[in-house]
Amino acid sequence: MKSICLQIFLLTLSSCNKKYTGEVRFKSCIIKYDVLDKKKEKEIYGNNMIGNQWRFESAKKELALCLCEKYLQNHDKEI
Repeated sequence: MKSICLQIFLLTLSSCNKKYTGEVRFKSCIIKYDVLDKKKEKEIYGNNMIGNQWRFESAKKELALCLCEKYLQNHDKEI
C-alpha cells in the first residue's frame, strides 16, 4: 500500500514540473524554446519580464541564423 501511494505521489510531482516547449522550423533547421505559464514568467529586473513572446522572437532569430548557414552551404532558392 505504501509503495502505491509513493508511486502516485511521485507521478503527481513529476507532472507538476512538466516543461512545455515551442518550436520553429523550416527545412532542416529546428529551434526549440521553453514556453512558460503566464504565472511563472521570470523577472529580469524591475517590472521587465521574460515572456513567451520574447522567447519566440529569439527562436525566430536563431532560425534565421541557421537558415543563413544552410544557404551558404547550398544555395537553395527556397531558403
